Amino acid sequence: MADGRNHVPCCIQERVPDICQDVCRGEYTAITDNIKTHFSCSTYTEQTLACIVEGIELLPSPPEYIEVDALTEGALRVEWSSPASNAETVSEYLVNVTSLRSFDDRLLELDENPVITNGSTSTRHVVTVKVPAMKTSTIVHDLSPFTMYEVSVTATNKHGSSLPSYTVRSLTLAPGTSKPTSGVPSAPPNLPDVRQCCQRRGVSHKTCLSKLCDPKDAAAAEITDLMICAPWAADTFGCLANDVDHTPCCKERGLPELCLQLCTGNVSSIDFNYFK
Repeated sequence: MADGRNHVPCCIQERVPDICQDVCRGEYTAITDNIKTHFSCSTYTEQTLACIVEGIELLPSPPEYIEVDALTEGALRVEWSSPASNAETVSEYLVNVTSLRSFDDRLLELDENPVITNGSTSTRHVVTVKVPAMKTSTIVHDLSPFTMYEVSVTATNKHGSSLPSYTVRSLTLAPGTSKPTSGVPSAPPNLPDVRQCCQRRGVSHKTCLSKLCDPKDAAAAEITDLMICAPWAADTFGCLANDVDHTPCCKERGLPELCLQLCTGNVSSIDFNYFK
């Protein structure tokens, strides 16, 4: 019903309460056990429809044909086409780039970090870049390596803004890599042979080799396996880490402080504290 426009500012001006503003941004709240969903908004239907009718005439529709291309470990190129409606009124575009915790739909908690504005807005997990109306592409820098991002673009004019475009996901490149200039995709990096590394370091116990020296089966390791393999802890975790400090990733996934040493790969010994 909102036709891709953000009618919320008009609805606020017309004193439509927050609980009834979902229609103003093209959403619909189904009735659930939550008492808030039982609130009747029929009283504000006239104001809401008036805002939508006015907004369709004045506001731009969302940008179209969003494309995202990973350039380096910390940069994405974002391209789009002008809105189908009221494109001539657009004053600028807002490109929003939001990192994901993993490859699924769970967004990071955006309120963990305050937004800082200085022409472009960036925090650890969110980047918003303002782009002039005459441009339909930009390069977003200062992103995290090998991280999945969701990208959307919003068109704005003097009257307000469109709703965000559909989102596109892109993965930044691994550290030390960049997009090949020849147009020929580069070969994937060789994965470390963890099992061979463990054998080379003298790990001979069958359980340790199969469960702690094989990344595919490491998640199946139990406390008893860790106890049995404790004498080889320095070797197994060193091989799993592959000379890379994974502490930032472990912190982001909520591992306790005690376990962070395991993420470095520099494990001197395993004691009973790890098995509590």
